[in-house]
Amino acid sequence: MKIKSICIIVSSLLLGFASFAQTKQDTANMRKISVIGIPIVYYTPETRIGFGVAGSVSFFNSGKNFHKSNVLFGLAYTQNKQISIYIPYNLYFQKNRYWIYGELGYYKYLYFFYGINNCSKSDEQENYTVQFPRVRVSALKKVRSNSYIGIRWVFDKYKYLQYESNKELIKGNITGAKDGTVSGFGFLYNYDSRDHIQYPGKGSLLESMLYAESPLTGSDFTYWKLSIEFNKYFPLHWKRSVLAMQAVGVYNVGDVPFHQMALLGGSKRLRGYIDGRYRNKQMELFQAEYRIPVFWRLKMALFTGIGAIHNNLENYIKGCFVYNYGTGIRLEVDKSQKLHLRLDYGFGKNESGFYLTLGEAF
Repeated sequence: MKIKSICIIVSSLLLGFASFAQTKQDTANMRKISVIGIPIVYYTPETRIGFGVAGSVSFFNSGKNFHKSNVLFGLAYTQNKQISIYIPYNLYFQKNRYWIYGELGYYKYLYFFYGINNCSKSDEQENYTVQFPRVRVSALKKVRSNSYIGIRWVFDKYKYLQYESNKELIKGNITGAKDGTVSGFGFLYNYDSRDHIQYPGKGSLLESMLYAESPLTGSDFTYWKLSIEFNKYFPLHWKRSVLAMQAVGVYNVGDVPFHQMALLGGSKRLRGYIDGRYRNKQMELFQAEYRIPVFWRLKMALFTGIGAIHNNLENYIKGCFVYNYGTGIRLEVDKSQKLHLRLDYGFGKNESGFYLTLGEAF
């Protein structure tokens, strides 16, 4: 894949393992707080030099036998005056009876668009710059062992700053190519039997959602979405390794904006392709990852996957099928919550890419 067309990291340098862990414990309330911070610097042709910090804050809410709440954070600024602030969170209350997770963020960034048709070519790439705040809130209550039900609220407010001339987005004919608000609600059913949130060694996670947007929910768009994600973790005896597997299905009906469509590519779904390299109304994905402890706090991973995007189920056979494979290393930066700094290199069809982030892909 050409360097310009994949936003490949030419240099991703950890300024130093300048992480710090600060722990406080309140015996009466069984609370423990740990803080990790890591400065990073990187380079891409689109951003030039970028630098920032990533880290996490974690704490117990209900005692050491229950899940640990966690707030990750990332902040980056580039020579091209691009900004990204990313704060995903997982919060547990009252002995895991209540579970709140989601994301807060702000982005002023350059993105890529390859069209909505099936297998678009890399030379069809166009760039656009957009800024938007982002809110994702999922609030659930346990209804029986490992089972949760709840609601999700989604909010983005897009403002376009720059289009590429003589391309498709500037024409304004594609839904979502103009300034607009994304706002909607969904109903959730989750099943979670994982033994650990950040680095599961066994168990499974199911997240299923029926979601809708319309002017009644404050959105400029009208569509429905059904998404199902299932993760399964198998403990293996050799070196305490883990086989992680994931299956995902996303199905949209209505006038869905292009930036809310089902996507393949990025740091979590089919590493090796740029985020959103393939997009359409519907998507299926299967991927697997073999995670192997090496020594001390180092681990390695081998991964592969295959995905499909299409306009509807009737056109499934005519859809676009893509695959990936790759390898990576993990550095455990917080042993108490098994939080890893993840560096992956993924390969796709004539494309490849580096990924440096906190937390596992799934």
